[in-house]
Amino acid sequence: MEKRPLVLILGDSLLMEGIAASLTGCPQLSLICIDYSEFEIWQKADSLNPDVILFEMETPHSPFILSLLEERPGILLLGLDLSSSRVIVLNSRQHYSETMHDLWQIVEAEIGAVERPSTPCMLEGNAV
Repeated sequence: MEKRPLVLILGDSLLMEGIAASLTGCPQLSLICIDYSEFEIWQKADSLNPDVILFEMETPHSPFILSLLEERPGILLLGLDLSSSRVIVLNSRQHYSETMHDLWQIVEAEIGAVERPSTPCMLEGNAV
């Protein structure tokens, strides 16, 4: 059986609950929703080892959530910017670059590191 990516959804706003309800229909994902308690976020991130944390950028907890990048290397944060309908992808990968050639190699590596799901989720007739 293939391991399904674990998505931790932070917050209990109407938007986040709607996203959780929609993603529940995606069999390729495992979902866990929690409210914004700093202790609970740390505890869940440590015990569950999620692949992705989904949160609203405008929340007062954003700086705390962003600190997870230092504490949990390899975790992927998806920040929802509702004012502009954007999803901001944040990761903790770091690179050393002294030349433009180094920079170009980093760009190529990061582009290659982006994984595309082999089978898109179908939610209400639309591919995600």
